[in-house]
Amino acid sequence: MLRKRKRILWPVITLIILALTAVAFVTKRSKTMASPGAETAIPAQTPSLAIGANVPQGAVQMVRFTVYDAGVFPQKTRVHQGMVAIYMEDVSGNSAGLVVQSEALLRIAQVTRGIGKWRGSTRIPLTAGRYQLFDASRPNNKATLIVEP
Repeated sequence: MLRKRKRILWPVITLIILALTAVAFVTKRSKTMASPGAETAIPAQTPSLAIGANVPQGAVQMVRFTVYDAGVFPQKTRVHQGMVAIYMEDVSGNSAGLVVQSEALLRIAQVTRGIGKWRGSTRIPLTAGRYQLFDASRPNNKATLIVEP
């Protein structure tokens, strides 16, 4: 009887020790990954021309545009001034990106998609005014972004 107990007891003890070691390893690893020093900062994409030095801080507003062969939709969108994330989906398949320019025809940014991808995005600070967005491959395909104060 004693021999039978040993045959069962030692494998059970070994499995418990392995499970505790795995839990300890995972817990330690998740704590080191969650520490402030271990975080990697995602660099913000800065536009080629900063619009206004006094852009208010706050939540990022998302605007989505879809690029078709026939045009850019929606053709008119409104947001409030501040950080704006512009997302682009290229349904046409061959767009060179979505160019954002001010009323004075200054190029602010260009939203491009990755190689082999349909979507692209960028974040830019915008002040009050009207902005034209157009397909870089087809400049006649335009949309308007109205930034309200």
